[in-house]
Amino acid sequence: MNIEAIKSLASEMAGDLNQNKMEPYAESLMSVISGLDKPERQANALRTIESVCHVKAYGDLFLETLPGYEWLDKVSKLRHLCCEQQNQKE
Repeated sequence: MNIEAIKSLASEMAGDLNQNKMEPYAESLMSVISGLDKPERQANALRTIESVCHVKAYGDLFLETLPGYEWLDKVSKLRHLCCEQQNQKE
């Protein structure tokens, strides 16, 4: 697993948030994504992204433009990717 996959999915999700008029969430996610490029901030960025993917955070949002469980699937996948990346670093 690599950081690029996490950045790609997180950026896609930020776009989904923007499309659904949830700009504050999108901006927050984009600012954390930028931390993935800096080795000294990467671990904290991964933890932050993992925490916003909790069911009571981004997992609790309803996005009209995404059918069915597509949003929840993305949230779950991003959290899983972050956990895997953190486990590789340990």
